[in-house]
Amino acid sequence: MVHTHEIGLAAASDKVILLRAKAEDRVVVTLDADFHQLLATTSAQQPSVVRIRIEGLNHEVMTALLQRELTIREPMLKAGVSHFNYGTRSPAAQTAAA
Repeated sequence: MVHTHEIGLAAASDKVILLRAKAEDRVVVTLDADFHQLLATTSAQQPSVVRIRIEGLNHEVMTALLQRELTIREPMLKAGVSHFNYGTRSPAAQTAAA
């Protein structure tokens, strides 16, 4: 895993990030819906995108979630554009609903 700030892309556009991910055969993990929209409008086949929709996760929890989910979904993600929206509500909303 690499964060955009580690490779000088912290201020880069979504398009630039997608192009770099495609060139390096990476999967984009994001909290942002814009990546899905950009892929759809360009009919791109790669990279795959995973959207995390759970707010307020700390670094350790996010890392554990990604390691688990990316391992489970690796074959699909390597095959081409796979879009996953993981979670739909914040942890507080999930707790309140329980």
